[in-house]
Amino acid sequence: HVFFAPRAHSRDACNECHTFSETEYLDIFKLKRGDEKAEAGKIFYQTAPMRMDECMSCHAVAAHEAATTASESCGSCHR
Repeated sequence: HVFFAPRAHSRDACNECHTFSETEYLDIFKLKRGDEKAEAGKIFYQTAPMRMDECMSCHAVAAHEAATTASESCGSCHR
């Protein structure tokens, strides 16, 4: 299990440098838009767990660490 900071992984944060459509963004994090009326405040739900190599593919990009806190250290996610 890992610590996942939704704010750091928001589409707005990604789109400061990228131009991901909502569909692309949801695919990256394996999310689907949920029923906003069913659970207030929970707009998305995860369809499948992400594998560590999927996370590391972004965390390993030097520009991500420079622009964000996307460190490759174990303690960044495993707490």
